[in-house]
Amino acid sequence: TTLSKNVVTYLLKDSLKFEGLVFTDALNMKGVSSFNKPGYVDVKALLAGNDVLLFSENVPTAITEIKKAVENGELSEEEITARCLKILKAKEWAGLNKSKQVKTTNLYRDLNQKKYHLLNKKLFEKALTVLKNDSSILPLQRLETLKIASLSIGNEGENYFQKTLDLYSDITHFSVLDLTTINTDSLQKQLTPFNTILVSIHKSDVNPWKRYSIDAATKNIIAQLNKTSNVILTVFANPYSLINFDAAEKSKGLVMAYQSNNYTQEAAAQLIFGAIGANGKLPVSISKKLPEGTGIIVQPNGRLQYREPEEAGLFEQDLYRIDSIALFGIKEKAYPGCQVFVAKDGKVIYNKSFGHHTYDSTIQVTNNSIYDIASVTKIVSPLLAVMQLQDEEKFSLDKNLGDYLYELIPDTSPYFSLNLREILAH
Repeated sequence: TTLSKNVVTYLLKDSLKFEGLVFTDALNMKGVSSFNKPGYVDVKALLAGNDVLLFSENVPTAITEIKKAVENGELSEEEITARCLKILKAKEWAGLNKSKQVKTTNLYRDLNQKKYHLLNKKLFEKALTVLKNDSSILPLQRLETLKIASLSIGNEGENYFQKTLDLYSDITHFSVLDLTTINTDSLQKQLTPFNTILVSIHKSDVNPWKRYSIDAATKNIIAQLNKTSNVILTVFANPYSLINFDAAEKSKGLVMAYQSNNYTQEAAAQLIFGAIGANGKLPVSISKKLPEGTGIIVQPNGRLQYREPEEAGLFEQDLYRIDSIALFGIKEKAYPGCQVFVAKDGKVIYNKSFGHHTYDSTIQVTNNSIYDIASVTKIVSPLLAVMQLQDEEKFSLDKNLGDYLYELIPDTSPYFSLNLREILAH
């Protein structure tokens, strides 16, 4: 299209009356360069009516060929002059004709404001695309029945995706930088006991539009895991990486996250467990089963989201005092340690641990520490919440513990059938 005079001149300029700058597509792209010699393709682009040539493969040759085209009458000198003038006017309109020193004071802070960070995060989250959801496996339900492993391919060590998964369930993690360098039979054997495997493929985020292919070893192990477990595959890479990837299309769940960074990894993990939903659409065609526009809508199931304070209407600096108060209490020996957890409107905005288990202990409190609930706490902590839920008709004293905590308590447990009214009256 970029070399078509019918489109660039007759349609865009003459019919649609477009008077702005016309840029070519990248002239080094195969669709253009495969059929045209470097240099001459630049002439053809100018003949079509373009003003600015992008990614010329050979600039010196292009200049030589353009001069030849002017000399032999293919291009007129007036056309070249008119286009140069149009470019100069555009630069003047942008203020580039005046030398203006860019102020570098606070430049990093100005370019990295929190609102930009939050917008970026939101864009990545909204882009998440569910391409397969057999048996409505997403979001994961009945966690007590699942034995979950995560297999990260393309990253060494535990990544942000796996750390976020840990917020929702007990998961065994495996990480492999390159499957072609290890014994995959051994890895597959280690994964055999797990009935649910969360596989993630991570490719470089430096050039996200590059077509990264998936190696045969990765395709093979996913194909094998599909036979023995429910596999949910999340691809943190260009969607074209799914081309000729049959094992991906045969997984129980398939999520396209497009890039590999903290934003996408956190969002994908929360999607898998139902804290957030997904309604993204595939922007390109991959195969007959995955044409452009493919995208399954997945609704959240109410699990807690993990958010920035600003996403819940607060400011990060407003929460700094919590750290000071918690540390002051430890210093004054009001308690040896504590965990402070703040959630607003279903969004966790603060979750930190301080100190140790006991005054004489070297065991630090972590976000995974388990606590006994003492007599006063037992009454004060849940009662206000229970009263509010009762008023909202979301809770009934006449139901059993298992009606609400079915993901935590097996139905074979004696606690499953305990009546809530009797528990609170105890």
